[in-house]
Amino acid sequence: MSEPILATDAERDEALALLREASVDGRLTVEDLAERAELVHGARTRDDLAAATTGLELAPAPPTRDVDRQRALLSNLRREGRWRLAPRTRFSAILGSVTLDLRQAVLPGPDVEIEARAILGSVTVVVPPGVEVDVSGAGILSSEDLRVEGVASAGAPRIRIRHSGMLGSLSVRSRLGVTDEIKAAIRRHL
Repeated sequence: MSEPILATDAERDEALALLREASVDGRLTVEDLAERAELVHGARTRDDLAAATTGLELAPAPPTRDVDRQRALLSNLRREGRWRLAPRTRFSAILGSVTLDLRQAVLPGPDVEIEARAILGSVTVVVPPGVEVDVSGAGILSSEDLRVEGVASAGAPRIRIRHSGMLGSLSVRSRLGVTDEIKAAIRRHL
């Protein structure tokens, strides 16, 4: 039996590029991308790289709009489960609330920009562990609560959140609170 061929750094870089491309066109969720990127970084042989990229081939990404705008005006806007996020999205909570659960969302690429505007409202963003989160901006008389656990994985997507508004709140965390988890479980069973 022949010895396995060791993987080179260039082959690992190619595999990571393939994973990013698959994430861009929606074939991998953030969690899938993070898991496979870890496998690529730990790969010693070409067989290990092949296992990390199984089922992926380059495909053209679908066209997207410049900025997708969504708002909760005196209401509640919730996105969870498997859903597709645009490369640039603006969510506004005006006397309402917006909850974005990105743990199973299909991200458009390695760099995602979310504008979170809260005017007398709240925006909550739940990110998967292992992604890089960059929060900038601030609201007038507003609050920010950033609770992201773990360390960003190499090759993992970057989620940029720009916060603005007045008398509102932005909460970014890597998991929902116990009450929100119970509500989500009930919604899944209904």
